Amino acid sequence: MIDYIIKTRMSEIKSHHKPSTTYSGKFRKIKIDDFMFFCKKCSCVWASVAPFIDRIKWRKYPKGNIPSYGKTRKKCPDCEL
Repeated sequence: MIDYIIKTRMSEIKSHHKPSTTYSGKFRKIKIDDFMFFCKKCSCVWASVAPFIDRIKWRKYPKGNIPSYGKTRKKCPDCEL
């Protein structure tokens, strides 16, 4: 009896559950990749940031945290000095 109730309840849950879709970001006004760059010299990804977020106006991300595929190649402010 309990097995029957569990099976019918599980089938009801599966029929009502819709898989969640990932957010594609296609409705954003600003694309984040337009402000992220890859530095060939130090092999890191860096981004220009709004001044109200960070006083330095750019952020450097550790190597391997953000993929460099598709990023514009540009020297980071540290390597330009």
